[in-house]
Amino acid sequence: MGRDPRPEGDWRFRRLYTYAATVAGLALLAVLVWRLEAPRELMWVAVALIVRDAWRETLYIVAPSAQAIVAGLAAWRGRA
Repeated sequence: MGRDPRPEGDWRFRRLYTYAATVAGLALLAVLVWRLEAPRELMWVAVALIVRDAWRETLYIVAPSAQAIVAGLAAWRGRA
């Protein structure tokens, strides 16, 4: 058939928007947590959780879609 004409077909804008919104939200959350009057150990735990979420979001953004994985497996099986 050909390439999908819809702009959402390659997800670039959606991924960029999602990543930017997530980074902004996590950065704001980190600043708010750091300014709390709580023991430093709890702040480090909260910051570690924020970093984990940022890492997970990064993996989500750069990871291939399920369709790309299936297409790659099909191509690999065709060569084997």
